[in-house]
Amino acid sequence: MQRNNNAVKHYNYANDQFKNYPFKIPNRNLAIQELNQAITLDPNFTDAYYLRGFAYLGLGQYVQAISDFNYVARTGERTDYLALRGEAYSALGMSKEAVIDAMWGIRLSHNVYSCYFIVETNLPKIKEGDLDILDKKNIFHAIKDIQNPEIKISLLKQCLDKTTPLGNRFWKTEFPWTGCGYEKGTLKDICDHLKIIDPKFVKPSVSITDKTIFTDNSARKKSYPDLNLGDSENNFGFRL
Repeated sequence: MQRNNNAVKHYNYANDQFKNYPFKIPNRNLAIQELNQAITLDPNFTDAYYLRGFAYLGLGQYVQAISDFNYVARTGERTDYLALRGEAYSALGMSKEAVIDAMWGIRLSHNVYSCYFIVETNLPKIKEGDLDILDKKNIFHAIKDIQNPEIKISLLKQCLDKTTPLGNRFWKTEFPWTGCGYEKGTLKDICDHLKIIDPKFVKPSVSITDKTIFTDNSARKKSYPDLNLGDSENNFGFRL
């Protein structure tokens, strides 16, 4: 796409403010002023929105940052905004949105260390039903890669407990003829992994079968349409 030359000049000057980041504190306010000019001259300048969102994030202006990252998401031109928007959501206490962004970031290998930290700090705050949009295996693998062993073990045990928000997700199935239990699927994988990392873990002796099913899968698609990934199961493991 042909860019407005003056808009590019403003963008480059703003980008120069971050040249030695994080070793030198950037002038974020000056960067935002330049990016405002760039966007005024070229309203479809996706990279300018991304950089302005990053500048807003560093200033603690999280709502403005999310707004700019939302624009980037709608264009579909880049996906490396996910960890940054997740950080902004986390700062605003929007744990569900933060975790979903972070898990997409992990799948795409974007700033994965930040994404794991977002998952680690926000997953325990998730409310019941908020994780229904996510595939169980993706949740399990994100937890499995958390560095803090105590938090990892605690979250995995919550996945086995149907009375917790995490357990509520893992004890749901989309196939009424299968049910859920400790002897199969992701719940079995969790038990097997816990046996490896926690010597004190004892697998529950009774495998309870539950047939709670999703009745409206379209709700998942409506909840998080950012990446416009279509109507079928996609590469991120989200069944829409």
